[in-house]
Amino acid sequence: MKKAKLFIPILGAVLGLGVYAGHANEISRKATSTTEQSWEVINPSGDLTDPDNYQPYSGDIATLCPSDEVLCGIKAENDGAGKPQMTNELKSEINSGTPTSHVFYRAEN
Repeated sequence: MKKAKLFIPILGAVLGLGVYAGHANEISRKATSTTEQSWEVINPSGDLTDPDNYQPYSGDIATLCPSDEVLCGIKAENDGAGKPQMTNELKSEINSGTPTSHVFYRAEN
């Protein structure tokens, strides 16, 4: 009987820890999947709101785009197909022609 009294709380603690660890892992996975990425413009004279006009950029997009003349990169979430997710807010920022925390420009060559 004493073994059962000791076993039940230990079993409860182990099961609770397992549920917590599984939940924490799921939250971590969701946070990773919605992280903004840097995207470089392929054709600056093309449609700047077209996701196909961007390619992933692994460096610091702010360093690649240090000026304010020609749009050269954006920060956006991956749409799941390897392209930037073009939200209405991001499209508006792109169309404004002004650098923002998501839209980066460089000097025209």
